[in-house]
Amino acid sequence: MLRRLAFIVTVSAAACALAASATAAHKGMTSVHAEATSPEFLFIDAAYNGPPIFDPWHFSHPLADLGCTFRPLDASSEATDSSVTLRIHGRTSGDLFDPDTGEFLGQKDALHAHVAGTVTDAAANHYRIAGTFFDDGSRHVLPGQDYYGIGHLAIKGSAGRVVGRAILYRTTDGGDSWSLDFTKIDTCT
Repeated sequence: MLRRLAFIVTVSAAACALAASATAAHKGMTSVHAEATSPEFLFIDAAYNGPPIFDPWHFSHPLADLGCTFRPLDASSEATDSSVTLRIHGRTSGDLFDPDTGEFLGQKDALHAHVAGTVTDAAANHYRIAGTFFDDGSRHVLPGQDYYGIGHLAIKGSAGRVVGRAILYRTTDGGDSWSLDFTKIDTCT
């Protein structure tokens, strides 16, 4: 009976410790469940082979340079002519600043994102788009970055396909802009 009581106390203590660590892990974090459907700008391209600059307007080049048949419209037209949904869920600390210096420290995130829908290319071909991404906060080097996740993206249609690893970058400062940048292409036809 004493062994059984010791076992129950040990299991109960372990369960309490697990519950306490789960609560501590989420302290200072905010739950996120967001959906967006109408970006002002939708950039789709390939990231250059170099260190990331964390700005989709300065580190990309056209997929056509890689021999892909998918040639996206300009970012404003791509957003207008496409039907895409972005769902983000998880937890975030938001922007963190040093209380003494005011220096931006980054974010602590555990945010998952899913992109799905249809996009149109410059030749008026329609493609299905689907991607999954994860943002851990380690790439937030500037305040105000809404999402910066790494994952997998597929753009498929009767005219061709582009599949591979990609970055999803989203900012809402000055309008809702999404950037989908392939970093490694597995298939490009």
